[in-house]
Amino acid sequence: MIASRFFLHLWYLAGVVQKNKAWNTTIKVALTLTFAGMLAWQVMRRQQSADVFGEFLRQLSEGEMLQLTVLLVLMPVNWLLETIKWRLYLPETPAISWRVSLKSVLAGVTLSLLTPNRIGEYGGRVLFVPEGMRWEAAIATFAGSFAQNLVQVSLGAVGFYQIYWLNGIGGDQGDRMWLFILVVGILFASLLYFNIDLIYRWTRSMKFPGFLERGKQHLVMLKSYDRKTLGKGLLLAVLRYFVFCLQFVLALQFFGVEVPLPWAFWGIAVIYLFHAGVPLPPFIDIMARSQIALIIWQQFEPNELSVISASFFIWIVNLVLPAIIGLVAIEQVNVMGILGRTHRNEQT
Repeated sequence: MIASRFFLHLWYLAGVVQKNKAWNTTIKVALTLTFAGMLAWQVMRRQQSADVFGEFLRQLSEGEMLQLTVLLVLMPVNWLLETIKWRLYLPETPAISWRVSLKSVLAGVTLSLLTPNRIGEYGGRVLFVPEGMRWEAAIATFAGSFAQNLVQVSLGAVGFYQIYWLNGIGGDQGDRMWLFILVVGILFASLLYFNIDLIYRWTRSMKFPGFLERGKQHLVMLKSYDRKTLGKGLLLAVLRYFVFCLQFVLALQFFGVEVPLPWAFWGIAVIYLFHAGVPLPPFIDIMARSQIALIIWQQFEPNELSVISASFFIWIVNLVLPAIIGLVAIEQVNVMGILGRTHRNEQT
């Protein structure tokens, strides 16, 4: 009797393991096919795709290698800074190694490419952290995104005003009013960031749907962030911002787009302002960013193909290549096991 029960349980567990394995395979294959399909769709929908590739080969043949080399070297610097920033907001614990942290960040890039406003970044980052730290990892992601968006929106808003002023339109009473609104908005966002624990206080009496209501209690972690930690996080966000701005400038130079440096920097700031404010998946908004760049720099009559090539190349280097690495990392994870444990813990 005991033996029969033992084998019955063993058979049941084997069936569960086999079922989970099948679901794991299904999820990973679906994710890979979706990623490959979206990438192929993004490339194929562009009438200039062949021309962009030809332009890239032409610049290579002309020996423009310095900008390209520095741009590629800055890609791992960009994501290393993001990894350092994310670890800064995590609770002090040796449970997450640097290798696991980098995998988490890159997995977040993979899933963010398939979701509006990079929401999938949260899901990707929690895949690699220990079971008891997933909410903490998500909250650390939120805090880091807050810092990065604060930098992007602040400098982007200043960039928008600068572009307006550099066009010779500024100077009247209306401009001073918009400048005042801009300064007040940035100050308010900065005060909220440095008092981020207010978010926990505001949400305590609110009701959220499903698992968000059960996870609300973890927001108490926001009270642990002191001003020094928040200041370091904001500094890392600024450094990362200037890294990908420099990458964009190098891409423009590589493809022969001649725009004065102040115009280039503030124009890039406006482009990233659009990226932060419009909830579109990066697979879709790349074309929109190219069109914004053409509008901003139209007075310099840049070659349209060169601007589109620079925008597309930055997208490939800064998002697609890291996302491919993140996809490989996700293939090594037992997704169903993580989802199952998380569901049981939430029920408990």
